[in-house]
Amino acid sequence: MIIYLYGDNSFGISRQARLLKQKYLDSTGPEGDLESIDVAEKGLNYLLGGLSVMPMFVSSRLIMASNLSKAKPTSEQIDEIISSTAESTNLVIIDPKPDKRTVMYKKLSKLKGAKEFKNLISGELISWIISEAKRRGAEITAADAKYLADKVGEDQWTLNNEIDKLSNYNRKITKATIEELAVPSLENNTFVLTEALANKDLSRVLKLYKDIKLQGHADQLILGAITFQYRTIMLVLLGDSELNRAYKMSPYSLSKSQSLASKYDLDDIKKAYKIIADSDMATKSGELSSAEAMNRLFYRLCSI
Repeated sequence: MIIYLYGDNSFGISRQARLLKQKYLDSTGPEGDLESIDVAEKGLNYLLGGLSVMPMFVSSRLIMASNLSKAKPTSEQIDEIISSTAESTNLVIIDPKPDKRTVMYKKLSKLKGAKEFKNLISGELISWIISEAKRRGAEITAADAKYLADKVGEDQWTLNNEIDKLSNYNRKITKATIEELAVPSLENNTFVLTEALANKDLSRVLKLYKDIKLQGHADQLILGAITFQYRTIMLVLLGDSELNRAYKMSPYSLSKSQSLASKYDLDDIKKAYKIIADSDMATKSGELSSAEAMNRLFYRLCSI
């Protein structure tokens, strides 16, 4: 049997792979015939050679194959993998962020054992945070779960670590403990900064910028994160689902930016892009220091 785990949600894929591995070992005990193969490192021939090997001492084998896409298998090689997998072999192919144009994706995604893991959208992410807290013997309200996601971002790897930390500190996770312990993401910080720009609150913008700098982020990185915020607003205003997919925008980020989009139109975003480009050029040409360019950027963006 072939199980193809693919999609943009690397956390979901990793957890499912661990569950499959644990389920197999629970059924076979420590003598289970389990092998993890990095196909990019060991090669396609090594994988193919292992698919028809009969298990020893147990009724089935489990092969966890990663980086198959990096080996760039041909259509014929994918067919050979499918036909060579013995009935006694369970082959799990792990493929985060697949290139959907490839023959590998087109063939494997049609298999009965294929499962796609998408990034969680707003409501799903909140429910997941609540269930993860509960799994650790802790509790968190939906409002506080949303506050946590807004503060640290939607990345489940990061959220998982933050939930670990918060639940170990106190079994009741509240906004106060999140504020005290959770590390805000650059994306969240620049979202709040962009919100202040939209409200033309320059003094708050400058304070937020200072706070972000104190966290050790370079101006070029901050500028890139601000550009991302305005791009997200543009995509919300355009409302083009195909364009969203092309930019690989998460539903959560788009949903979060709805309130900001109500304060702008597309002409405003064009102006913002030009201001950002001018700031970038001023720094790279040596016309202004990065700090001077950022301050001028904020004054000009507040004037839109």
